[in-house]
Amino acid sequence: DNPSLKLAILDREYPYSNPATDEFVRKLLEGAGMTFRTYRNTVLVLAADSGALVTLRQQARRLAALKSIAADRQLCQRLSESDRERLEGWRRDAEGGVEGAAHGAYRYLAKLDETGSIKWWDMGISVAKESLSQRVRSFLQAEGLLATDLKPEILKQALGAEQHRTLKELYETFARYPNFAIVPDREVVRRAAARGVREGTIGLQVGDTVYLREHLESIPDDALVLQAEEAQKRLPSPGLEPVDDAKGPRPEPEPAPMLEPTQTSRASEILIRAAVPWSKMSDFQRGVIMALVQAGAEVTLEVTIRARARSESGIDASVLEMKVDETLRQIGADILERRVEGNA
Repeated sequence: DNPSLKLAILDREYPYSNPATDEFVRKLLEGAGMTFRTYRNTVLVLAADSGALVTLRQQARRLAALKSIAADRQLCQRLSESDRERLEGWRRDAEGGVEGAAHGAYRYLAKLDETGSIKWWDMGISVAKESLSQRVRSFLQAEGLLATDLKPEILKQALGAEQHRTLKELYETFARYPNFAIVPDREVVRRAAARGVREGTIGLQVGDTVYLREHLESIPDDALVLQAEEAQKRLPSPGLEPVDDAKGPRPEPEPAPMLEPTQTSRASEILIRAAVPWSKMSDFQRGVIMALVQAGAEVTLEVTIRARARSESGIDASVLEMKVDETLRQIGADILERRVEGNA
């Protein structure tokens, strides 16, 4: 489970339109081992057409038979030169047949949509010579599902109500939430940030320096991407005297003294109660829970979540019953309170 883009190609036992396939695909898209998947906008699944799999198997058997004949040295020695050339030509044709049949069979692509449902696309029959992963990438770009170039306004949307996030956190936001287009790598976000700072759509802070409507050559991962209004507030006032670099570098502040642990600074037990934002739950798991487990501690984790959802247009009762309540039942949640206002 990481922000990198991943393509899962299903075995023939999970063809498209098989009810068991949908169940298996949901596990891939929503889970990562024994935990919920954090980066749910990074996993794509490719399934084959059950009818086309028959052709693929036939082509694969033919290729296997031709390879077996070509590997039989005694038999090949008895063949004439023209027969050996004919056999090699058949083998090359069979390899092309397998590749073509695979492209014809694996045409159904799945990923989570913004509602958390599985969405399938039929990519059709491929005519270009490209690998399955290249074909998927071309399809995603053609459908506008893969963004290799982001407008700075999209970064503002990813910031949401927050005034700032690091560039790394912004990139991970696109990897987490399926309502955004897929961003293949961090450089896409970096280029969008540079353009946004240049145009004044967003600001940037690197260390103590704030940039707005400026050209930047490079942006580090820990740079803060700011809403333009926040960047304007952080810029130095016009009346302040600029720093004269000719006077030489400023003296480095003395570092704060580091507290070094002693041999006796070992805790036998720790109890933590914390209000953790839901978007940071995976960070809490990695930075707190896993750190304690790796330190040899037995961790008992009890999570109490209080969620309130409101909608002016109303929340459909089927969403509550078929999705919310069913998920709570499946994960074995102990419902401490459930209050519904309205007709549901």
